[in-house]
Amino acid sequence: MEPFWQLASTFLFLMVEEMGVPLPFVTSSLMVALGVAWREGSMPLWPILVTTASATIVGALLLYALGRAGKGALVDRVTLRFAANQPRRAQLEARLRENAFWAILAARFVPGLAPLASLLAGALRVPVRVLLAAALLASTGWTLFWLTGGSLGYGLLAPFLGWLPPRIQLPAAVFCLALLLSLLISAARALLRALSTLICRRVR
Repeated sequence: MEPFWQLASTFLFLMVEEMGVPLPFVTSSLMVALGVAWREGSMPLWPILVTTASATIVGALLLYALGRAGKGALVDRVTLRFAANQPRRAQLEARLRENAFWAILAARFVPGLAPLASLLAGALRVPVRVLLAAALLASTGWTLFWLTGGSLGYGLLAPFLGWLPPRIQLPAAVFCLALLLSLLISAARALLRALSTLICRRVR
């Protein structure tokens, strides 16, 4: 695939996933392929970072705008889930506003919470710069993770794929690496979700 179309498809799928549509294996495969391209020198680092950051910004801002439009109902639904009474709900809202950056950043590493964090940031009138700073930091970290995993993983895996036809070696490597890295992330996220549930129960 040509570099332009590779970046364009990555932007599109990342933006859709940013808005809450789960496309985990599609985006992971695209990111691993970019890591391989980066390793082989056919794709510099800066356009990859710009592409992933832009997709994150667009998706997060769209959800932020939706959150501002549906303020009351969204805040009530979220706070009712984690706080049993009105005083606790007010306390939770205050804490979220005071620690918005860290709350948004942490949410982006827990499955299903990144879109909710962008929506809630809009509903609570969190400054846009706070949302974007947290989203961009997380996006950069995830991008470097996938690029490093794709680059190093391909170097380790390629010698074992020599028995395959040349045109199949790269897709096979991308598939295997995307699957392996996705499983590792799923395990880590499951642990984070369990920890966040435990913390929420104590707060409640």
